Amino acid sequence: SDVCSSDLFNMKIIILSISLFLSTLFAQIQDNISRGEVLFQNNCASCHNIFTKNNVGPNIKSTSFKRTKQEIRAYVTKPARVSNDFGHKEESMPTLNLSSDDVYSIVEYIDSLQRHKIWMKSPVKPLVKF
Repeated sequence: SDVCSSDLFNMKIIILSISLFLSTLFAQIQDNISRGEVLFQNNCASCHNIFTKNNVGPNIKSTSFKRTKQEIRAYVTKPARVSNDFGHKEESMPTLNLSSDDVYSIVEYIDSLQRHKIWMKSPVKPLVKF
């Protein structure tokens, strides 16, 4: 009886620990997405819209559908280097003065806009590798 109650107690501790870990992880992801949204509004929204094509850049929801996080990160970080892979002119997007944490948060926000990704349905490899 003591062994059973001890096993049950240990199982409850494990389940509680996993639940706490997952809720903390989810909160961190949500914080990154929220931070990314603010950074997007401050750094990207003058050229990019979420749902429709703006005067300068493509809509980001479409980009989120077509591109992997790695591709988006590469383009935001070094747009002149990877612009041809994306089918754009070299000077189509300026290099922004963003920290790696800023880029990470922006990419998380862009990625969060589209649950279903075209590349998930296709065996095609991403265009850009880090």
